[in-house]
Amino acid sequence: MSARAAGTRWGQSMPEPTRESTKEFTKREPTKVQIKGQSIVAFERTVKQLKGDEAIGELLPRLPGEVAHAISSKEILAVGWYPMEWFAALHTAAGGAFGPEISREIGRAATRHDVTTIYRFILKFLSPDTLMKHYGRVFALFCESSKVIVESQQKGGAVVRCSGCDGASSGVWEDVIGTTEVILELCGAKSPAGKIMSGAGNSGAMVCQYTWS
Repeated sequence: MSARAAGTRWGQSMPEPTRESTKEFTKREPTKVQIKGQSIVAFERTVKQLKGDEAIGELLPRLPGEVAHAISSKEILAVGWYPMEWFAALHTAAGGAFGPEISREIGRAATRHDVTTIYRFILKFLSPDTLMKHYGRVFALFCESSKVIVESQQKGGAVVRCSGCDGASSGVWEDVIGTTEVILELCGAKSPAGKIMSGAGNSGAMVCQYTWS
């Protein structure tokens, strides 16, 4: 997950566009679950950062044709909304090429890059506990149909259930966890860590326990 607001992966500093205003940017008819194009843009940039400029080229043969075409043709726009399956396919391809641990690395690195200096300043005034209370609003900037329930919260930890993300993959969930770990860290948490309790995989839901000190 990531802090998607003022200039971050899951949001923009500009007003949030409506689905109607961004349909022209998305080549395919909207599917049931859509994600913000900024997440795909950040994925591409971060894979290159972590694995070199040729990394995206290594992934293209592993992608479904329509996804490979959109990536190679540079059709993905940050303000668009795209099928969750596209993001899942990118993570599956990256996991096959570089190992499954790459997805959480991407979530962490992309979030550190995208959280602007101004946003870092704002996060300093939030506590990890406050962040988790508003986790659903943050997550919705990534996946518009998502539902989030904080099942339990105590000092130094929380258990969160995310659902409504049909089409996600294990790589997508690892990205979400890596992103959340970094945002917690920016809010002052020490050694934040996420552990999947149930779901994830190729399901559209996950229960994750986050702990920090």
